[in-house]
Amino acid sequence: MKKLLLTMMSGLLLMGCTQQNDLTFNEMVNQTEMVAKGIDKTALFYESSATKELTGVKSVFAGLNNTTIEVLCDSKGKTESKVIDSPFMEDEVIHLPVKMTLEEAEQLLLDAGYGTGVEGVADWSIVVLRRPLGPDFTFALYIFMTSKGYVSVNTVNGQVSQEKLFVTAGWQANVTIHNHSGYDLVVGGVGAGNMNIAQGTSNSWSSTDVNNTKTLIFGDAFMQGNLSFGPQAGVYVDRGWMQDQTISMTAVANGYSWTQIANGGETLLAWNQFEGGGDITLTFNKQ
Repeated sequence: MKKLLLTMMSGLLLMGCTQQNDLTFNEMVNQTEMVAKGIDKTALFYESSATKELTGVKSVFAGLNNTTIEVLCDSKGKTESKVIDSPFMEDEVIHLPVKMTLEEAEQLLLDAGYGTGVEGVADWSIVVLRRPLGPDFTFALYIFMTSKGYVSVNTVNGQVSQEKLFVTAGWQANVTIHNHSGYDLVVGGVGAGNMNIAQGTSNSWSSTDVNNTKTLIFGDAFMQGNLSFGPQAGVYVDRGWMQDQTISMTAVANGYSWTQIANGGETLLAWNQFEGGGDITLTFNKQ
């Protein structure tokens, strides 16, 4: 069950201008499938993830010759894609469309008691539609990151299940952010570390929380990034969507480094690379 948590992704904040009404999660997923099939008509769908704002999705497909196709689609229908010369090996194939929409899964989440306290508002920050690879057969699941842990909704029978987390004693993550983006930064969301970090300054915090889903808002919502981490979630980072790519982000976690200079986030560490905790450093610079 740990592999349910491998790819909670976030950081899908894209812009578009081609459609009048925002697309739903499932409509965006369908758009990404069309793009993937345009690249490789044999492409097979693995997973798609989004933040609660539903400004965009990131989908992963299997391509020919052990390649992986990643497609981003924003809520206006604008897409970006890339082909990676290595296979994606964490999921079983899902045949689209799934029988349950995200809205229906969200209602089941609410009915099961995962609400925010505000009527009609479910408690979640990130969702991934996937069919985790494992020894036991499973249908496609909507897996929600909630304030109480990871909760899955079965797309076929509607069963709602909470993932039991087993945390290493003394688990702790230490996060440092260096902000040279040219904008003041507000860190918010689930877990410790909500704070303001002025342009040209740095700040740090430590967290022993199991679930950490942080929003990184620059300026007056000029750009919104994401940082998600935990003992069974690994480390996921996303600078945020930019049209002109004038800000770079370098993320380092337990010695693994990645620099983002284009749209689309990255799973920096898988769950089994961060189950003992460790250090995360994000550095934002003007390019």
